[in-house]
Amino acid sequence: MSKLNLAYYLLVIVYVLSFQEVFSQTALGEPDIVMKLVEQKDFTSPTDSRIAKIQSTIVYSFNRVRMVYVNSSISPSSRPATFLLEIMPKYKRDNDEFSMTKMVDSTETMTFSYTTGYHTSATLIVTDISKGSLKSYHTIYGTNSTNETFSLNYKVLGLRKGLVMTDSLKKTISVRAFEQVKPKLPAVQEKAFNAAIKNIGAAAEDAPYFLFPVKLPLTAIVESKKDKAEVVSTPGLASLRLGLNKPFPVYEIIERKIGRVTYEQFTQIGALTNKVSAKTVENCDVTDGEKEIFAALQSGKKIWCSPFKPLTVNKYEEDIPGVAVLLVAPAISKEDWEKCYLKLRTEYLSARGTYYPMLDRTKLEVIQKEKNLQKSEAFIDKATIQQFKSIGAGYLLEVQLKDFQETYETLMGGRYKFSVNCITRLIEVKTGEILAEVPNTFTKNWSHSSITTITTEQDREYDAIVASSNREATIRLLGLDYLAFNLREVLNRALPQKIEVVEIAEEKKENAEALIIAGNFNAEIKSDDYFICRKKVVEVDGEQLIRMEQIGVVFVKTALGDGIALAKVKKGEKDIFKAIKAGDKLFCIDKPEWFINGQYTRQLKVAGF
Repeated sequence: MSKLNLAYYLLVIVYVLSFQEVFSQTALGEPDIVMKLVEQKDFTSPTDSRIAKIQSTIVYSFNRVRMVYVNSSISPSSRPATFLLEIMPKYKRDNDEFSMTKMVDSTETMTFSYTTGYHTSATLIVTDISKGSLKSYHTIYGTNSTNETFSLNYKVLGLRKGLVMTDSLKKTISVRAFEQVKPKLPAVQEKAFNAAIKNIGAAAEDAPYFLFPVKLPLTAIVESKKDKAEVVSTPGLASLRLGLNKPFPVYEIIERKIGRVTYEQFTQIGALTNKVSAKTVENCDVTDGEKEIFAALQSGKKIWCSPFKPLTVNKYEEDIPGVAVLLVAPAISKEDWEKCYLKLRTEYLSARGTYYPMLDRTKLEVIQKEKNLQKSEAFIDKATIQQFKSIGAGYLLEVQLKDFQETYETLMGGRYKFSVNCITRLIEVKTGEILAEVPNTFTKNWSHSSITTITTEQDREYDAIVASSNREATIRLLGLDYLAFNLREVLNRALPQKIEVVEIAEEKKENAEALIIAGNFNAEIKSDDYFICRKKVVEVDGEQLIRMEQIGVVFVKTALGDGIALAKVKKGEKDIFKAIKAGDKLFCIDKPEWFINGQYTRQLKVAGF
């Protein structure tokens, strides 16, 4: 299959119908989510059945665990929609490798090995229809690598006994053998794809528990031995309809109020498994932390468990503004625009997560359609910006694609090149002020590999360009598939991460050795260095400016919940200790060069510093 159709995003709008508070921390009801599947055919490649197969596998897996039910023309439902779910699948084939593995002169046969594989993924985005903003998102993956061997005789390959095998002859033989087995390779590729599909289907069975997370209370000890809990009661477990032998981490929760957010910090104390040996479906066997769980329940302490990982649900105040995401690209087709827009929204999630919630795309359709009809590359004007107030947007993230180029260069033996200028700006809707603007040129090159026994993704795409009757269009189509918007830089400048030091977690001889920090991290907490700074306000020419004074460096060690982490102090142990004991508020900043010298004072104020 041509790469022309690979990695097309299929937009499937799914209405998740109302359900009672079964996914709250006291989930006891029937956890059926009814979804209405509506395909947007304008944005789907009709010839690429693999994209549709990924989507249908995900829906089937949802139904298989009976947490969700697909509302279709065959089995309609009239229940009102409360959530919007977008399923965005894609796939990519691994490098194909064909090589000679064995030569038996006595039987005049040679054995060859062919290896291929697939990577499949799907990003699932859930939007709260009543609020018109993002609720949750989750990405699932399925991969597979498949190997097949082929035995060919000398006669087919045009060989004879007694040949001295040289590197040149080996390459020639491999090329001949590849041509012989080529008709059989699509079946091997299909086998690899089906295996990858099976794996993403398995991941999809667990996806609802991440999209609609649940934490269950442990209420009582059912069986114990001395001071160890062996079986505990977990009300609500039966309603989840999980398979057997699923892991359940057990944890305590501490709430920490910081600014406009109440963060939940977890401490894991053990683990459960819903094994066959449990006396009822409401009970679980304790597999770790038997003493700790026993002590907690005996003392009346509240402890929780969740499928697969400890769960914290932070409580946001309503005044945290949402972000409207807008794409200006009049030079591309409707189908290409849709693909780029989905990539843009997905990249926003990976860059900023849910702290500044992304607004429901349906709220932006009128404004976006008007902009598309204008066929103008100009940025949106201030008068139009005011329209975003009515849909609850605090900020507008506008991305402009312009100056597309598709060329052939004679460098490096010949290569095709795609480039596009991408200008990203973030605007405060209330004032119309541009908080940050970042220009970026995205490029993608294709050249052909000189290795004849390995076919790379780039080789396949290069061949597709050469074979195309419209090479410029093919280059653009393939280039847009790789497009990245570099959102992290503009978001970090306009809405910098506000991460505060909560308290000293470990200290020794008036040195702070570890800290608990919390704030609007990027989408996920990763191990990284942060600079510990103290805010200072100075007056320059009658204007108050924010300065950040660096007093130390920490390394984020591990997440303690959503937006809260444990960090080891690498530098400034004494200064950090003294500042905290003196009552100073300390912040963690990952790009001190942006803020220490007072640039971006306006942005620091917007972010709440």
